Amino acid sequence: MDAIVRARNVLLASGRRTPHEEVDAYRVLAQVSPAAYLPRLVGALRQLGYDRSYDDRPEACLALCEEAVAAARAACDDFRQVPELLGGQADEPGDLIV
Repeated sequence: MDAIVRARNVLLASGRRTPHEEVDAYRVLAQVSPAAYLPRLVGALRQLGYDRSYDDRPEACLALCEEAVAAARAACDDFRQVPELLGGQADEPGDLIV
């Protein structure tokens, strides 16, 4: 319960939060309320993947991308929604690469 309160406080606090703080908070909240927080976790993971600190650590960036795809799949009832949640789009069902 304390982790949930801390996660909510991080997200509600005034001021700027780091991408790492955001991802950590959404990871906790997604366990409690997946429908509400998995899509936000996907966005936070994608944003963290653009962080310059991962420029020299491609394996860590890949792990973030894999986690984002897994979260997007878990958040979507229909796999056709996954590319949209990940920031892309697919014209045909065969175009999905997730």
